[in-house]
Amino acid sequence: MIKAAEHGFKLTKPWGENTPYDVVIDLGGRFVSLQVKSTMCEKRPREGHERPGCFAVRLHRGGALLYKPSDFDYLVVYVIPKDAWYIIPFAFITARSAIAMRPGDRKNKYERYREAWHLLRGMPCRWSHRGHCSSDVCGVEGRPVPQSEKESE
Repeated sequence: MIKAAEHGFKLTKPWGENTPYDVVIDLGGRFVSLQVKSTMCEKRPREGHERPGCFAVRLHRGGALLYKPSDFDYLVVYVIPKDAWYIIPFAFITARSAIAMRPGDRKNKYERYREAWHLLRGMPCRWSHRGHCSSDVCGVEGRPVPQSEKESE
C-alpha cells in the first residue's frame, strides 16, 4: 500500500490474519478498513460476451464465503499489468463473487473508481435500511451515484 502512503494516508496493518480486511487508514481518529486485491492475469474473452483487456478479481473471504458489509469499507484493486488502482465502496460489490476490471474502458462500471483515492478521505459508503447510499462519497468528484445506476450494477 505504498501508493496509499504516497497519497498521504496513515496506514495500519492488523496483527495476525483473523480480520476480513487487510489495511486500516487512520483519518485522525476515524478509521477506514480496506480489503486489498490484485490481479495480473487477463481473462480470455468469451465470444460475444467480453472484449479483450478484462481482468477478474475474486471476492471470497475464504472458501465460498462472500464478504459481508461489516467486513470492510472499501475494496482496493490493483491491476498490475496496467498499473491501475481502483477504490470501490463496499456497497458496489455486495453479494458479488467476482468483479471484472477493464482499465481504460469507460463502459466498465468500475472505471469511475479508478484512482479515486479521494473517496478514502470521506465517510464510507453504506447502504441504509431503504437501500439508498447514506453518503455522497459513493460517487466520484462529489457526485452521488443515482439510485438507477446502483440498481443496474
